[in-house]
Amino acid sequence: MKFFKNVDSLTKLTGKNIVYTFVLKGLSFIISLLYVPILLSCLDEKIYGVWLALTSVVSWLSLFDIGIGNGLKNKLTESLAVNNIEYSRKLVSTSYVYSALIFSVILVISLIINCFIKWNLLLNVEQIFNNDLTITAFLVIIAFCVRFILQIITPVLAATQNIRFNSLIEFIGQIGAFIGVILLNYLGVKSIIIFTIVVLYVPLIILFVFSIYLYSNKLKELRPCIRFSDKQHFSEIFSLGINFFIIQISAIVIFQTNSFLIANSFGPADVTKYNIVFKYYNILILLWGILMTPLWPSYTNAYILGNYKWIKKSVKYCLFMFLLTIIVAVIMAFVGPAVIEYWLGQDLNISKSLLLAMLLFALVSIWNNIFGCVVGAIGKVRLGVYSTSLSALIFFPLFYLLKSLGLAIEGAIWSMIICISLSAFLSPIQIYYFIYTKKKSLFLTKLLS
Repeated sequence: MKFFKNVDSLTKLTGKNIVYTFVLKGLSFIISLLYVPILLSCLDEKIYGVWLALTSVVSWLSLFDIGIGNGLKNKLTESLAVNNIEYSRKLVSTSYVYSALIFSVILVISLIINCFIKWNLLLNVEQIFNNDLTITAFLVIIAFCVRFILQIITPVLAATQNIRFNSLIEFIGQIGAFIGVILLNYLGVKSIIIFTIVVLYVPLIILFVFSIYLYSNKLKELRPCIRFSDKQHFSEIFSLGINFFIIQISAIVIFQTNSFLIANSFGPADVTKYNIVFKYYNILILLWGILMTPLWPSYTNAYILGNYKWIKKSVKYCLFMFLLTIIVAVIMAFVGPAVIEYWLGQDLNISKSLLLAMLLFALVSIWNNIFGCVVGAIGKVRLGVYSTSLSALIFFPLFYLLKSLGLAIEGAIWSMIICISLSAFLSPIQIYYFIYTKKKSLFLTKLLS
């Protein structure tokens, strides 16, 4: 790759990861776009909306990973930066063992609770038998819990600068599930239960197979083993991870409850509209996610080694790209209705106000990602804990306030925009202080950490 010639090794490695990830994520996104019209044909608008709402509710189980993934990513990157392989393997082993313990307990409790939930009433739908929804929820819960254990490999690959494998695993998993859904549609299968098995369990099998392969080859030195797990190492991961955990709770309250609130307040059909528009603008968020994911461990590495110049250069580049993103986002708003109708092959009557609200949400989210990536990578997340917790507290009152003002689905999006705006203001201040300011005070360091 001649493009990466004559640049420092960190930039070269990060750049390669971005290119590989961009290609694989791009292909995955194309598949996800092709998914939607097939799923709508295979199920129908309301049942598809029910499935989206159900999976968003069950995804709240991710709260209980207590930040192990992000805590491991930072700690492991720091350890590998100074080439401490033995300590690194202990971190990986400890993360797997404690994740398995945590999610085994969560799995049992969740399955018991699931037996008593009337999902058809909770999701405001009558045409699906509650038994079918209970079984579907049962399958979703198991899949989510197993995935949270297996996906410990994700921060391991990030810390070892092998992020492209994360994208490859996701891509192959999506290919498998996509082929399965096409077969279901061809055979005329309309069961939400069978649909759930194909969509969730095929990628899970792919993840398991890749984990075995990578830990037997490329990640052999970090292969997890029970005897390498240590309570003390878990405390080290947890002390940082708990901050990410609280931020995750706030993020799930703000982002993952929307589908449920919309289904409960306006009906499953509106959940579909909301998710369609979100997927449309998610093109931009996905592209930025591709850029930010390889940058996180690189930022951590640069910060540990005192390479602030590299961090400044990367942030400057990201801000330039953000200006271009604004232009693209505005164009997407104008052509949105026509593009969505062509994409789905049907008109869902997507309003301009819904498109504009999601446009602003996407831009604020991307702004947050630019600075939040650096903040998370250097471990200065305590202020983020307070700001996101406050945002989560005001989200529900905001949703119902805007609903009472007649804003419907748009109100749900505006609630999210208002809530994430606090972080959008504070994160740049943190980066300026810790990366750009030479003279630091004890008070400001403690306040902005």
